[in-house]
Amino acid sequence: LWVLTLLYIGVGVSHTLASQEYKNDRYDIRFTVPKHWGLTEKKHRQSIILTHQAAIATINIRILKFDTPVTANGLQLQRMGGRFDGWINLYERPGTVKENQRAGVSESYIAVYTKHSLTPDMQTLQNLVGEYYYIKGNNGYIISFLSLKSYWTHIQESIDELIKSFRVGSHDFSQLKEPYLGETEKKSLAYQAV
Repeated sequence: LWVLTLLYIGVGVSHTLASQEYKNDRYDIRFTVPKHWGLTEKKHRQSIILTHQAAIATINIRILKFDTPVTANGLQLQRMGGRFDGWINLYERPGTVKENQRAGVSESYIAVYTKHSLTPDMQTLQNLVGEYYYIKGNNGYIISFLSLKSYWTHIQESIDELIKSFRVGSHDFSQLKEPYLGETEKKSLAYQAV
């Protein structure tokens, strides 16, 4: 079902041949649109949708405003109970101080979900969703990466490029040095990509 949605969203969207900077003053965000991805804004839903030119994945960026402050983990739990009911939670963790500084947010959280589905000819597909939750003030930002597990390695570079460039506000923290990763952290990141 979601593959058909990908094809529908991709109609009429121009895809970039090189990475391009995207800035939205209304939502006070900036990020790099990876090459081979098209962008569509849905103002009435306060969301931005990126589609891969080969229709193998979508990236959805939602902006939420809350009357009272919410935590990044609270936002993740809200999404998990609603949007991902029936999905398996593969991995989750709070964002690091460095990730929060780079994005210009007070806190963040990351979760990965999977769900099997059947095609009309009874083939099994493994859907994979990675979500980044960011909080700044009373605003929440959710970046969702949706793909089949078999395509995940094809979009990993695009995910990294977008996440490392995503910023709330006008400060540029993209040049922060990468932290040293020990064997435990490397294994954790390798598991995340599965």
